[in-house]
Amino acid sequence: MKKIILLLLLGAGLGVFGWSYYQRRFAPTLTERTGEMASDTKERAAAGAREIGGKIEDASIITMIKSKLMMDGEISSLAISVSCKDGHVSLSGSAESPKLIARATEIARKTRGVTSVSNRMAVRE
Repeated sequence: MKKIILLLLLGAGLGVFGWSYYQRRFAPTLTERTGEMASDTKERAAAGAREIGGKIEDASIITMIKSKLMMDGEISSLAISVSCKDGHVSLSGSAESPKLIARATEIARKTRGVTSVSNRMAVRE
Protein backbone atom coordinates (compact mmCIF):
# COMPACT_ATOMS: atom_id res chain seq x y z
CA MET A 1 0.00 0.00 0.00
CA LYS A 2 2.84 2.38 0.84
CA LYS A 3 4.39 1.64 -2.56
CA ILE A 4 1.19 2.61 -4.34
CA ILE A 5 0.83 5.86 -2.41
CA LEU A 6 4.50 6.62 -2.98
CA LEU A 7 4.13 5.94 -6.72
CA LEU A 8 0.98 8.11 -6.87
CA LEU A 9 2.76 10.98 -5.11
CA LEU A 10 5.80 10.58 -7.36
CA GLY A 11 3.54 10.53 -10.44
CA ALA A 12 1.64 13.60 -9.24
CA GLY A 13 4.93 15.42 -8.56
CA LEU A 14 6.26 14.56 -12.04
CA GLY A 15 2.95 15.64 -13.56
CA VAL A 16 3.06 19.01 -11.80
CA PHE A 17 6.70 19.47 -12.82
CA GLY A 18 5.91 18.51 -16.43
CA TRP A 19 2.92 20.84 -16.62
CA SER A 20 4.92 23.69 -15.12
CA TYR A 21 7.76 23.10 -17.57
CA TYR A 22 5.32 23.00 -20.50
CA GLN A 23 3.68 26.25 -19.43
CA ARG A 24 7.00 28.07 -19.10
CA ARG A 25 8.44 26.64 -22.31
CA PHE A 26 5.55 26.62 -24.77
CA ALA A 27 2.67 28.71 -23.45
CA PRO A 28 3.23 32.47 -23.19
CA THR A 29 2.39 34.00 -19.87
CA LEU A 30 -0.26 36.63 -19.43
CA THR A 31 2.48 39.22 -18.98
CA GLU A 32 4.13 38.21 -22.24
CA ARG A 33 0.83 38.25 -24.14
CA THR A 34 -0.11 41.62 -22.64
CA GLY A 35 3.31 43.01 -23.60
CA GLU A 36 2.92 41.75 -27.17
CA MET A 37 -0.57 43.21 -27.44
CA ALA A 38 0.60 46.54 -26.02
CA SER A 39 3.50 46.64 -28.45
CA ASP A 40 1.19 45.86 -31.38
CA THR A 41 -1.27 48.55 -30.25
CA LYS A 42 1.57 51.07 -29.90
CA GLU A 43 2.80 50.32 -33.44
CA ARG A 44 -0.71 50.68 -34.88
CA ALA A 45 -1.27 53.95 -33.04
CA ALA A 46 2.06 55.33 -34.25
CA ALA A 47 1.25 54.34 -37.85
CA GLY A 48 -2.16 56.00 -37.56
CA ALA A 49 -0.62 59.15 -36.11
CA ARG A 50 1.94 59.29 -38.93
CA GLU A 51 -0.83 58.92 -41.50
CA ILE A 52 -2.96 61.62 -39.89
CA GLY A 53 0.09 63.84 -39.49
CA GLY A 54 0.92 63.39 -43.17
CA LYS A 55 -2.62 64.34 -44.19
CA ILE A 56 -2.55 67.42 -41.97
CA GLU A 57 0.85 68.39 -43.40
CA ASP A 58 -0.46 67.98 -46.98
CA ALA A 59 -3.54 70.07 -46.20
CA SER A 60 -1.31 72.73 -44.66
CA ILE A 61 0.88 72.83 -47.77
CA ILE A 62 -2.17 73.18 -50.03
CA THR A 63 -3.52 76.02 -47.87
CA MET A 64 -0.18 77.87 -47.89
CA ILE A 65 0.18 77.58 -51.67
CA LYS A 66 -3.42 78.69 -52.35
CA SER A 67 -2.94 81.65 -49.97
CA LYS A 68 0.27 82.70 -51.73
CA LEU A 69 -1.42 82.40 -55.13
CA MET A 70 -4.34 84.55 -53.91
CA MET A 71 -1.98 87.21 -52.60
CA ASP A 72 -0.26 87.43 -55.99
CA GLY A 73 -2.06 90.15 -57.91
CA GLU A 74 -1.59 88.71 -61.40
CA ILE A 75 -2.32 85.01 -60.87
CA SER A 76 -5.94 83.89 -60.79
CA SER A 77 -5.88 81.42 -57.92
CA LEU A 78 -9.42 80.27 -58.69
CA ALA A 79 -8.24 78.87 -62.03
CA ILE A 80 -5.49 76.79 -60.39
CA SER A 81 -6.11 73.49 -58.61
CA VAL A 82 -3.53 72.40 -56.03
CA SER A 83 -3.18 68.86 -54.68
CA CYS A 84 -0.52 67.37 -52.43
CA LYS A 85 0.48 63.86 -51.39
CA ASP A 86 3.43 63.41 -49.01
CA GLY A 87 4.91 66.78 -50.00
CA HIS A 88 4.59 66.16 -53.74
CA VAL A 89 2.51 69.02 -55.15
CA SER A 90 0.52 68.90 -58.37
CA LEU A 91 -0.74 72.05 -60.04
CA SER A 92 -3.43 71.97 -62.71
CA GLY A 93 -5.67 74.52 -64.36
CA SER A 94 -4.84 77.51 -66.51
CA ALA A 95 -3.08 80.87 -66.50
CA GLU A 96 -2.88 83.72 -68.98
CA SER A 97 0.78 83.25 -69.90
CA PRO A 98 3.72 80.86 -69.56
CA LYS A 99 5.32 83.45 -67.25
CA LEU A 100 2.40 83.17 -64.79
CA ILE A 101 2.54 79.37 -64.96
CA ALA A 102 6.25 79.53 -64.11
CA ARG A 103 5.50 81.93 -61.25
CA ALA A 104 2.83 79.58 -59.82
CA THR A 105 5.31 76.71 -60.02
CA GLU A 106 7.96 78.76 -58.24
CA ILE A 107 5.51 79.79 -55.50
CA ALA A 108 4.66 76.13 -54.91
CA ARG A 109 8.32 75.05 -55.00
CA LYS A 110 9.34 77.64 -52.38
CA THR A 111 6.61 76.60 -49.93
CA ARG A 112 7.84 74.88 -46.77
CA GLY A 113 7.30 71.12 -46.83
CA VAL A 114 7.15 70.77 -50.62
CA THR A 115 9.50 68.12 -51.98
CA SER A 116 8.54 68.31 -55.67
CA VAL A 117 6.13 70.12 -57.98
CA SER A 118 4.36 68.66 -60.98
CA ASN A 119 2.79 71.29 -63.19
CA ARG A 120 0.01 70.33 -65.62
CA MET A 121 -1.22 73.86 -66.19
CA ALA A 122 -2.05 75.22 -69.64
CA VAL A 123 -2.06 78.70 -71.13
CA ARG A 124 -5.57 80.13 -71.33
CA GLU A 125 -6.58 81.21 -74.81
